[in-house]
Amino acid sequence: MLYSHPDKLLVDHVREVGEAASIILQRHSLPDTIMECVRELVRLHDFGKATRFFQEYIRFKPEPRRWPGRPELKAHTALGALACAIVKRTHSLSDEWLIQVGSSVMGHHTHLPTRNDIDNRFMSDTHSSALIQQLTDLPLTALIELTGFPLHPEDFRADEETIFATTDAYRDAFDTLDKQPIAEAARLHLATQLVFSVLLEADKAFLALSEEARYAYAYRAAKRIAPSVVDGYLAEAEATPINELRSRARHNALRELSNNSNANLFTLTLPTGMGKTLTAKSLALHLREESARQIIVVLPFLSIIDQTATVYADVLGRPGEDVLMQSHSLSARDYLDLEDEDASFFLDTWQSDIVITTFDQFLLALLGSNTKHQMRFHHLTDAIVIFDEVQALPSHLWDIMHHALRALTDKFGTSVIAMSATQPGFVQGALELVSDVQAIFKRFGRYRLALKHYQDVPIGEFVDLVHGRHDDLRHKRALITCNTRRSARRLYDELCGWSSDDYPVHFLSADVTPKDRLAVISRLKESYPNPCLVISTQVVEAGVDIDMDLVMRDFAPLDAIIQVAGRCNRNDRKPRCDVEVYSLVNDKGKRYSELIYRSGGGPDLSLQETRRALEGLEFIPEEEVLVLAERYFANIRNAKNLGQEHTRNWAYFREHLNVSRLLRGDQDRQHQFIVAERGDVEPSLETTVRAVLSIEDRWERRRDLRRLAPRLAQVTVNVWEQRGFNPENIAYQVGPFWFVREGFYDDKRGLDIAVGHADDAAII
Repeated sequence: MLYSHPDKLLVDHVREVGEAASIILQRHSLPDTIMECVRELVRLHDFGKATRFFQEYIRFKPEPRRWPGRPELKAHTALGALACAIVKRTHSLSDEWLIQVGSSVMGHHTHLPTRNDIDNRFMSDTHSSALIQQLTDLPLTALIELTGFPLHPEDFRADEETIFATTDAYRDAFDTLDKQPIAEAARLHLATQLVFSVLLEADKAFLALSEEARYAYAYRAAKRIAPSVVDGYLAEAEATPINELRSRARHNALRELSNNSNANLFTLTLPTGMGKTLTAKSLALHLREESARQIIVVLPFLSIIDQTATVYADVLGRPGEDVLMQSHSLSARDYLDLEDEDASFFLDTWQSDIVITTFDQFLLALLGSNTKHQMRFHHLTDAIVIFDEVQALPSHLWDIMHHALRALTDKFGTSVIAMSATQPGFVQGALELVSDVQAIFKRFGRYRLALKHYQDVPIGEFVDLVHGRHDDLRHKRALITCNTRRSARRLYDELCGWSSDDYPVHFLSADVTPKDRLAVISRLKESYPNPCLVISTQVVEAGVDIDMDLVMRDFAPLDAIIQVAGRCNRNDRKPRCDVEVYSLVNDKGKRYSELIYRSGGGPDLSLQETRRALEGLEFIPEEEVLVLAERYFANIRNAKNLGQEHTRNWAYFREHLNVSRLLRGDQDRQHQFIVAERGDVEPSLETTVRAVLSIEDRWERRRDLRRLAPRLAQVTVNVWEQRGFNPENIAYQVGPFWFVREGFYDDKRGLDIAVGHADDAAII
């Protein structure tokens, strides 16, 4: 008898994977070709486990990992991919079938492979010799029963010709793909990800879950949520002119949606503070009325996830994780009352009606290749994706996102709502749900941009300027937003002496832990309309719901300026307020903006286009911002590299995309420090970490570390590498973690690494 795991027969495992795959497929409206592809993939995915080498390994006592044989001989995915090539030839299946099924078999324990990954696996001397040995005594009779495909000994000859024929089959399939237009290649890539994703979840489901959780998984039904819940929630809102505008915009968008029932790709363009969150929720609930589709809410920053999740929870009456789930580094690892391992599976596979997640998690599921993230991909098909603050996406991802979102919405039943106050315009062919965007913008006069950036201002002079306005600022809610952590801290250190019970001075930057940042944001909301001063980096820009009387912003790309302007007189309770734009330089005369917004070794083109858009203007009222932004983004699209090479590499299976680096930069150059010396909870954190690290069983240790991760993330600060800095100067090591020494972190001013480092190394 053949085994797949030490305590499970291979035939039973394949049957269970098939059952789990059927459960997943029932939750989707997929073409018959995709569904059949999944069924064939399930039957073939563990073909390679039938070799005598794998069987010796899996039955080895006291445990398989101590098996003394060559690792290449017990490997099973390459042999399975070889079998797919043979089945493709003997059954006259398509090149597309081979890419979808063969690639998925090859990568289902690591990542979806590129064409070079597959080629190298078959052509390397080590792996090809192992494959030949594996082919010597395959139990074809058992494999015929397992796979449902007639298999013949002459097709599985143990020689190099079999390896060469397999390699040629994959090369021919990818060469055929190369001849397809980019839109068709993107469709095939997503189709491959889809069958891969279903296999990954199904392969793990029954192995990972207890009997109780299996039942919950198999019979979990999407909850019906009436769109009227949003109306009920808003009925309690205060009757104000801006709430009236929000209500009118929401109903107009719903009417536009109703009049275009065949559309799937939408934009929602509304000024900041106009209730996009609840408008999008209404739209999504109307879209899911008939089929209770999953809703995925995608946000750029952790700082706004908390407030969005709170709004959703309040509207829905504080439901359980099966209805509303958060998926990000700070979210708790709890799912209803399930045990840890069961909860982890439900959370990792997004088993919820509404998932609130980050750009990072969404893009890793959409464009990544690792199994951990691809297991979620099928949840993006047939879903309703609310893509909030879409302007925060880097321009070098615009082209690939255009093609990926078009393919998702055109071919896989997904609806996408891309939201922003300043649409970058890369979502081409989308239907705008606000019928007259310009008219709505014209209704507002909350702020004006006061442009003072034409002459550079040294940081020291800017400090003096602010000091000179002390008497005026003490009666306002003022926000000063800087481009670097270092410049923000310098301002805070110079101005924190103003702080009093009547006029607090707050500091918000990435040098402050997420836990402390959220606490400050909460205090700012609760203290309205009391005067205060906030000194920040860009962590307050997109979506953070605070209301200020005055904003002073260091020069930045126009979309960033407009986003921070959205914090100024946000709820329209005062006469028009000012957003003052300066161009600050450091003590060496270098512009902070050009240290942060960079591309290709120099200042980013967006800075140049912003200066061009603002040229000759002294004041810009809010009513004129939309036209300015549209012209700015059009210039960016025409002049800038939008990442077409990334699209080609992804769509044609040429390279793995480093999604995290493309989105957030080179995070390998960062040190992570844990602040665990304050409060009622954190003093025990180090003890907890040491206890988890001491667990001998690596799987139990990994599981407990993962459960601890959200707690660690709440008190973690990332610092960029810089010349002359040694982590031991400020922290001590506990396993792989750095714990900050006492005296280097202050909850008001954050982590201070206490060395003179350059401004270009201190970015958010």
